[in-house]
Amino acid sequence: MDETLNLKMLKALSNLKVFWLAGKLEGGVLPPMFAKLEKITELKLDWSGLKKDHIESFSYMLNLVVLVLTGAYDGERLNFHAKWFPKLNLLQLADMEHLNRIEIEDGSMMCLRELDLVGLRNLNEVPKGIRYIRTLHEMIITDMPKEFIVKIQGSDSQQLHSSATPHEEASCNVVAPKIQDKS
Repeated sequence: MDETLNLKMLKALSNLKVFWLAGKLEGGVLPPMFAKLEKITELKLDWSGLKKDHIESFSYMLNLVVLVLTGAYDGERLNFHAKWFPKLNLLQLADMEHLNRIEIEDGSMMCLRELDLVGLRNLNEVPKGIRYIRTLHEMIITDMPKEFIVKIQGSDSQQLHSSATPHEEASCNVVAPKIQDKS
């Protein structure tokens, strides 16, 4: 599907709580209406082809509880800065073929309970700063590179399991598929 969506003229609905967009965005940029989606709790972008790290464009969505990005970003790196997504419970990142690095700052996604990583074929390391997410209970890994699976199960697993501070209890269950060697 090579056709692009032109949403420049679309007006934001001020009471919109759930937004699901499937299709490539014109120019790989978010339309201006996204700046007015303040009450949104669920955002799902499928195959939008964003050219820059537009996570910042969603960061003002203070009520966002669910963020699902499937094939939505063509870049190599995603950054989650402090104070972003204060209510986010579920983050799913899927099928972003160029993504090779995820960085999370202390104070970002303070309520995140589930992180799903699906088909990120160039992501070979545990997201940097994942230890700052003290509320993470489940990390679901599907169709990921062998190198990533090995690191999750090996030395990088300490980053996941050391997320609790001495005065807090937190757990992270890594749900990973069995590794099958197809060679």
